[in-house]
Amino acid sequence: ITREEALAARKIKTDAERERWEAQQQSRARLRTAREALQLETMTGKTLQGDVASRALSALHSTTRSAEVQLPPPTRKPPPGEPNMYTLRPFRNSREIRVRSSNARRLKKRFYTLGLVGLALSLLTAERSIHSAPSPAATGVTAAAVDANGGLVLLSGNTLLLHDRAGVATVNRPIKSLGLGSLSAPMAFDTDNALVATGRLLDATQNQLLRCHLETSACTPIVPELNADPTAFAMNPIDDSIIVAGNSRLTKFSAQGEVIASAEADLSENPALRLHAGLLFLNSAEGPGIGVYRYEDTTFGKQLDEVLLLPTAAVDAQLGRVGDFIWSGSAWWVTLYDSGSEKPGLYRFDDEWNSLGQVDLSVFSQPLALAHWGEKTLVSDQHSTALQRFNASGNAETPFVSSTLEVLVDERQQHIELERITWRGGFLIAIIITALGFGLGLLQRLRQQVYQPQRERGAELLDDNTNQIQWIPPATNRHNRLRYRLLGYSALASVFVLLGVLASVTAWQLVALMLALAGPALALLLLARKPIGHIGILGNRVVLVDHNGMYHVASSSGIQRRGPFLLIDDIVVFCGSLLIPAFQSEKIKSQLQPISANGIKVDRKTVLVKLLEGRHPLATGGSAILLCVAAALISWALQGVM
Repeated sequence: ITREEALAARKIKTDAERERWEAQQQSRARLRTAREALQLETMTGKTLQGDVASRALSALHSTTRSAEVQLPPPTRKPPPGEPNMYTLRPFRNSREIRVRSSNARRLKKRFYTLGLVGLALSLLTAERSIHSAPSPAATGVTAAAVDANGGLVLLSGNTLLLHDRAGVATVNRPIKSLGLGSLSAPMAFDTDNALVATGRLLDATQNQLLRCHLETSACTPIVPELNADPTAFAMNPIDDSIIVAGNSRLTKFSAQGEVIASAEADLSENPALRLHAGLLFLNSAEGPGIGVYRYEDTTFGKQLDEVLLLPTAAVDAQLGRVGDFIWSGSAWWVTLYDSGSEKPGLYRFDDEWNSLGQVDLSVFSQPLALAHWGEKTLVSDQHSTALQRFNASGNAETPFVSSTLEVLVDERQQHIELERITWRGGFLIAIIITALGFGLGLLQRLRQQVYQPQRERGAELLDDNTNQIQWIPPATNRHNRLRYRLLGYSALASVFVLLGVLASVTAWQLVALMLALAGPALALLLLARKPIGHIGILGNRVVLVDHNGMYHVASSSGIQRRGPFLLIDDIVVFCGSLLIPAFQSEKIKSQLQPISANGIKVDRKTVLVKLLEGRHPLATGGSAILLCVAAALISWALQGVM
């Protein structure tokens, strides 16, 4: 059979036409057989005998007799809206359809369980990301101290960094190796070259004043009976006694931790104690002053005087609080700050507390910590890895930067960032699982309710009624109209993207905007490429053919309707709207509505479930929009995660 004959066979509609076409094909086959026999006789020059001759004569005889067979009439051109009846499949109420309700009930329980698991994970990850704070961040120098050999010891986070007198890093000591759970400022070395600082042992519950021997990695409490957390201390190198400030009191302890004397004192938020020239100095809780006290056993805590520090630059800057202060390089170095903005300033005074001028600081934040390293004065900031260094005259020198501190800070920042991304990413994944579980569970619940009655029935065959069906033609220029809408929406979406670029939004926000705008464009593209189905009128009955070529026939109560949708069991056809054209509206009103008006009006959930069940192009487009919006939200959330 040639290609033209096969195409003609596809256009045959009735049994009579098919019989005529088959007769024509048989006559053509016999004619070809006779011609082949005659050609063989001509080529060989022999007369055909026996079976070969009888077949040739029979073929010629039948060919002559079939000359009267009439050729099929010209193929009828199908009207607009009529489907190819040979490609249609009737709807059948199979076992798979009958068990949909029970399957939906089983899937509903599974998805709800998944949603509950996701909810539990989201609560867990949210609680851990909020309340599970990481260990102290090593972003700068928390405290500094100089040992008896001139070596510099820096505390950064939970690590002690040891340097020799030239500033060369020697070793890093995690505080856990000393049996400590925490360590904080201030720090100092006693006459035995043991480090004294406030901290907490691994098995303790509160901070104590500790003495640590770095060579033996042993730390012991100096005053174990102290109830309040020590906030500041000063050591007397003559008798190794220690004066501690805490809980609104000044307490003097012996080297063995026995209380020698105690007195009440008004302490500031960040008290600083210094022993110099036989006097005890304490920064004032109110105003830019430093109190002068006695520290002898009999007159301990007696205030002798209070020095007001009012340099002109500090008064103009309204710096009314004293922070840290030390005696270094034959001068007092004092940090002043404002309790509102906490912008610090560093000033120098002589031994009579006369102003020697302001020291130029780099960008530092309160609180500042001061330390004297030989003839140099170091100014540290817990948010900076560099220690600003000044000579005895107050001139700035090259800042001291510890190489091991920079490596430690980089590693710590990477660890904190990874931990933060892990918990936030886990929270985002848990939220997605929760939304997916409860969303699919709700969909299965709707499926269970819609398919619970089990009223589906199989469709009757249309073989004998093909020519009696009046098909409603599709909307004029439907594809062109959808294409114009797609082009118009694409132009509008491009304008929004351009406005986002001009508004200097972040890359994550721009990606989220593009994903959200891509949803409707993808939906319009799917609607333009997919078939819309067919609607036919057969007497007082309606024939619906969905986009997959499956049809159903029903009348009056067998028809379901909701807005522009017509349904017969699982067959759903969209009649069209002003935005999305499908069929000619005048034909719908004049031919279809008088019959479909007797149908049953169903709720929205029935239409939604059956659209999704049949994978209707509208359901596919709506799902594409939801997926794009979800992807946009995830992209926007990833900005906070990353």
